Amino acid sequence: MIITMRGATMLTSLNEYLQSILGINTVEILQRNDSPLPFALQQYYKVYAATILKYEFVFLYSDAENPATPVQIEKHLHAAEKSTNKKVCLVFDAITPYMRRKLVERQIPFVVPNNQLYIPFLAMHLQEHFAIAQPAQEK
Repeated sequence: MIITMRGATMLTSLNEYLQSILGINTVEILQRNDSPLPFALQQYYKVYAATILKYEFVFLYSDAENPATPVQIEKHLHAAEKSTNKKVCLVFDAITPYMRRKLVERQIPFVVPNNQLYIPFLAMHLQEHFAIAQPAQEK
């Protein structure tokens, strides 16, 4: 199964983004065909087992055009953590500023490849936006 994300596979984009942003080559992400999620969540997410720096956790990828609300996502996250017995991180193709703010407020881990990474259980919060320094003006 190939999941498209702006012209590249989601798995490839995610893997390359994590390797480049973390400066490591030991990122392992594998699609799980035997979903450990409750049946109600299987319609929302594809499941990936991940190992980064010896930490094992699960990525949930949602390609829905109308994603769940932050409150629903928080409930999904807790249900997924309970059913997998691992920490869970969401992956989105894109995210609105409102959704980003609500997920961070609720400390819900997420990655938007080539844009933002927020994984509080690994103490990581990185954004791909940089302020442009203004040249000093002469007086």
